[in-house]
Amino acid sequence: MRVVDLIEKKKRSVSIMKRVLRVGYPRYSTDAAFREHIEYLRANFDAFDEITLFTEFDHNGYREPEEIATTVEILKKRIPEYRKLGYKSVGINLLCTLGHLEEAYDSHEPAPFGYMVSRDGVASRSCICPSTDACLKYIYDRYAAFAECGADFIWVDDDVRPGNHGPVKDGDFCFCDACISRYNSLFGTSLTREGAVRLFDECSDFRTKYTEMQFDNIRRVYDTVKRAVHGKHPEIKIGVMNNPVNIESSLVRASGAVMGRPGGGFYVDTMPILLFEKAFVIHSQTIRYPKEITDIQYEFESFNFQSYEKSKRMTELETTLSVLSGCNGALYSMSWFYDREDLTEPVAKYKKMWDTLTENCNGAVMTGVYCTGHRTAMYLIGAGFPVTNSKEKAVCACVLGADFPSVSDRDIEELLALGLYTDGDGFNALVSRGFGDRLGGKILGRYDNGMCERFSEHSVNGKYGGFFSNVFMTF
Repeated sequence: MRVVDLIEKKKRSVSIMKRVLRVGYPRYSTDAAFREHIEYLRANFDAFDEITLFTEFDHNGYREPEEIATTVEILKKRIPEYRKLGYKSVGINLLCTLGHLEEAYDSHEPAPFGYMVSRDGVASRSCICPSTDACLKYIYDRYAAFAECGADFIWVDDDVRPGNHGPVKDGDFCFCDACISRYNSLFGTSLTREGAVRLFDECSDFRTKYTEMQFDNIRRVYDTVKRAVHGKHPEIKIGVMNNPVNIESSLVRASGAVMGRPGGGFYVDTMPILLFEKAFVIHSQTIRYPKEITDIQYEFESFNFQSYEKSKRMTELETTLSVLSGCNGALYSMSWFYDREDLTEPVAKYKKMWDTLTENCNGAVMTGVYCTGHRTAMYLIGAGFPVTNSKEKAVCACVLGADFPSVSDRDIEELLALGLYTDGDGFNALVSRGFGDRLGGKILGRYDNGMCERFSEHSVNGKYGGFFSNVFMTF
């Protein structure tokens, strides 16, 4: 089946794929490095349409005021030089707002307000907590300062998220004194951190309220950024980098953003199948962007930005899949210290193809098998099935047993009406939740060793109906 057969068009306003070069701070921060960099761009001008400049070198959440002021002054000199070269759109990407991870804590002064704290009381040394007014003022002052550098746009990176901050694990939340105090103030309680952690694990009402408070912190950060930038410069475009956690429309709209960058990691091409996992995660975000987001840029990274982590062929394939996942632009990360000729060649070579693909498929919603998570999607992709994150555009659904605890009864009703494929554990889960009479059969026994697999005569198996396979169940 051709790719175009798997797509239902939903046009957005932008129809040609934008190619963006993102430049590391060391590449423009000194005069000597910048002169080399400008010569590279002069020789490869047609490869890129837009320039994005990282404003920091490391992933620490706190920057001293002197460092901020110095960087702003450098940007005031550099941005006009890119425009003189012919680039009409030049902007910046603040690498950190809260901090991505534990990095460079010995290279910066400690923040004059609190850091995030894990449920067991371990404080981050790099990731600041936005629960306090002091932290929000710092964020406001920092973005207001960078709004004076002459940028056409400002990106907020995806460290504006509730978890995955050093000791605060992915899927969890900060339990610092400021967060506990804010909860107590909002709901009239007098909890300690230990008490809050216990309630979070045991009480669904508390967990819901605490979760909502933490996402309100994210909303407050985005609102702070919008006021800081648009207070004096409403002409500056705001972009937000997202992930499956902070993609909700209300959060995106709080930032005033018109540019979106869906998040997901594929950094080396040693396991190409993982590219399709990222494409699935990207698609799950692009279909959820509010209508205000018209510029959707894919993040192409060979982190930690080494030349041989991705081939030229993989660069072409990855960019092509980004368009099919709903993006209408691609942001290519340059090495921190060098310009990458190996990256430039495929970006320039396939421009016409990507423009044509974007014009025909831009804003597309893929059809295929609806999956509730990327684990199931990867099984199907490996078998050659098209997958989608959209129930509305799906031809059927596939949910495995391990995924059913996160699927509501209402969703199960919709999936059964759509046509649902599942496994034995999923069948049992459906029976235990009262859907047994809808399944057209029952489980007579369970075997976990010594069995072969036989393909049924179902049309999906085609000429392989009746085919036997040893699945080696005990391995």
